[in-house]
Amino acid sequence: MNEHQLFNNINKMYPLINKTEKTIIPMISLPAYFDGKNICLEKPFDISPNTKLIITIIQELKANKDQEEWFNLSEHRLMNAYGENEPEYSSNLLKEVNPDYEGR
Repeated sequence: MNEHQLFNNINKMYPLINKTEKTIIPMISLPAYFDGKNICLEKPFDISPNTKLIITIIQELKANKDQEEWFNLSEHRLMNAYGENEPEYSSNLLKEVNPDYEGR
């Protein structure tokens, strides 16, 4: 594989590449919040001036009545399925053992 093919393969795996200098630009996720005026990192991180950033906004939306009912139903069903009265099932009840299961 020549240098051009290698670079094209890397370009498919890492879309953020400085194509002029043929260098990979690593992506780092940092927790942050908006204080109404500035975006503030939750932990200090050394960033060079003029570093390009991608900002992802995580908006909390209140569930509508339909969604809230589905959430409640799901929660109720999970509590029933995995409640305190759930019996322990032994491996003797297995009809066919999975040979790839490593067990714990």
